[in-house]
Amino acid sequence: MVCFTTMFFSCASIPEYKDWGLKCNVKSYSEYHYRSEKEEDENIKFYGHNQVVFNKKGIWKGQTYYQNGKELPIRKKGKVSERRYYDADGKLTNTTKINYVSDNQIDFELFNSDGEKTNYLTHILKNGKIITQTNTSIRNGIENLVYTAIYEYDKDENLITQKITYSNGNTHIFKTEYLEFDSKKNWIKKLNFTDDEKGGLVTIREIEYH
Repeated sequence: MVCFTTMFFSCASIPEYKDWGLKCNVKSYSEYHYRSEKEEDENIKFYGHNQVVFNKKGIWKGQTYYQNGKELPIRKKGKVSERRYYDADGKLTNTTKINYVSDNQIDFELFNSDGEKTNYLTHILKNGKIITQTNTSIRNGIENLVYTAIYEYDKDENLITQKITYSNGNTHIFKTEYLEFDSKKNWIKKLNFTDDEKGGLVTIREIEYH
């Protein structure tokens, strides 16, 4: 199963915690991922975790991954212009450059550790939420569409469906079911799954507020 980040970097991303689908001023949140059967969501087969941190103004400071390094933002004029990824030894592994085309479009260029461009993504947004994404790979100077994704949300603006259509015509639908919320209406437990899966991926989120 594939899980896609829901950070959109909208052009009006102050405070930026909203770009991560959060409500109310969050200091940090930690996510713990477990592989699980849908009917047995307490099965604790650990699948990794990550932590995202914000300052008091709601600006994203960075993200760390369980045993896999960290991700840090580079800013120009207050906006995130790059996302840099480092492994557990502190070595730069890849970089994403961000171009804010308009209020409704953001382009991302992905580079490997050698500085070679490997992919570019285009996000089309509506009201600050991504509604479509295209991913194109670049190999030996040749561009190939990898997939197109369509995103759907519930009435509370929580992501519920990602329909992924690959270049070979295959389609997968990734769904999210929210199991628990805290008093601020932020989800603290969810299940990601596809129609052709027996189980899914349970995420438990611990949130710290300012």
